[in-house]
Amino acid sequence: LIDGLVCKDILKVSNRYELTDNWNVTINEDYYENVSLDEFTFDAVNKGDVITMETLVPSDFEYKEACLCMKARHVAVSMYVDDKLEYEYGYDRQKEDRTTGSGDLLINFYDEYKGKKLRLEYTVTEDAAFSKFDKMWLSEWENSIRYIVTNNRIPLLMGCFLMVFGVMMTFIQIFAVTFSTKYSNVLLLAVFSMCIGIWTLCYYDLMVVFAI
Repeated sequence: LIDGLVCKDILKVSNRYELTDNWNVTINEDYYENVSLDEFTFDAVNKGDVITMETLVPSDFEYKEACLCMKARHVAVSMYVDDKLEYEYGYDRQKEDRTTGSGDLLINFYDEYKGKKLRLEYTVTEDAAFSKFDKMWLSEWENSIRYIVTNNRIPLLMGCFLMVFGVMMTFIQIFAVTFSTKYSNVLLLAVFSMCIGIWTLCYYDLMVVFAI
């Protein structure tokens, strides 16, 4: 029943404009022209490597409030439109020598960007971070999170269930252990359930659903 409610407007939620083709990519000193993100592969990049990607923003997408959806894998990223900085993520964490993480970024993308030059600059923060680019697309803002939730509804449900179950059982077992130490193993099981639930949400990049 829940699955049916989540998926009832799947066609509307899945409506998106993929930015896959016609990218010019520079990886350190190596330049690649007119590549497709679906097919382009390269040697795994390492900490300190700099990647620049350029393309023209299409003029034929129509969204009331557009969102650029992209995946960042252990990089600090800047987005420029006609050489004007419009978005930045991860550089403050990089300066503090903290991990920049891996997950989805949802970026405001305005109508005035149509037909202009889009430039993305990545600074890699981990060794062997990735060897190909993930898909990137434009969609309606209100549908962006719903698309992520709909496509990952099973791991989202399981991760939330395990986490909530683990938290509830941990609190119960804390009190139970005060009466008898024989419940200590159940306490460890509850903590493990909570941790594996969090791991599931992180593995499928679903923390963005709550972080937004």
